[in-house]
Amino acid sequence: MSGTADVVVIGAGIVGAAAAHRLTTLGFDVVVLDSGEPNGQGSGASAANLHSQGIHTRRPGQAVPVDVQRLLPLQRAARERWTHLAAELDADIGFSPTGGFMVAETDEQVADLHRKHGWETDAGVVTEVLDGDTARRALPLLGPGVRAATWCAADGFADPALVTPAYLAAATRAGATVVPHHAVQGLTRDGETWTVHAGGSTWNAPRVLNAAGPWMGRVVELVGLALAMTPLAIQALRLGAGVPGSPTWSSTWGRASR
Repeated sequence: MSGTADVVVIGAGIVGAAAAHRLTTLGFDVVVLDSGEPNGQGSGASAANLHSQGIHTRRPGQAVPVDVQRLLPLQRAARERWTHLAAELDADIGFSPTGGFMVAETDEQVADLHRKHGWETDAGVVTEVLDGDTARRALPLLGPGVRAATWCAADGFADPALVTPAYLAAATRAGATVVPHHAVQGLTRDGETWTVHAGGSTWNAPRVLNAAGPWMGRVVELVGLALAMTPLAIQALRLGAGVPGSPTWSSTWGRASR
């Protein structure tokens, strides 16, 4: 299996799927490659939180803190898109705008919440800082160590088993090809053309989009570059027989050849 495309997207998680959908709707010929099953890695096991309010600046093992203030306008714009995404993709994505808390248990964390609240106000993200007792009245599950919390009614979650498949289905309807079980083993360039070697096949394209998630560093190593990436996941498990109506992925899913 070999061919050509305008763009080869490496990774069929939510980022690669969303990019493929957007590119195909703009008229680009897109091939999406994944080393395993689409949505079978980080995206499919994500806790799927949708944050409108600022996120934690640093998680355990994270060397470089997130620039929350700079990120907030993008979070607000993304949240607005989620409101209309199910209609855009013509699919159920399990979007639930339940609202959400971010809690503080120390003086430093309380100060961080107030600082974050100021940034959110400047970015047009509506949040409210509550003391511990007020937060516990709203959510009795909060423990006695919680001293303050920010509440954001625009926070929520989506269903990780539905969102990426919906994006990929919409992309294939628009003409994209999704090729699972084709790990990228080589990237070479001749002039303006990239050759992507994956699973014994090759694709030629002027553009390659690296959406491989925790494996992005391995992809850029193929062209002699370095990207410091360390997997750090907050994941969720789903019990049961699956989600009714969600696609069953196979090696022939999508338009697997040109």
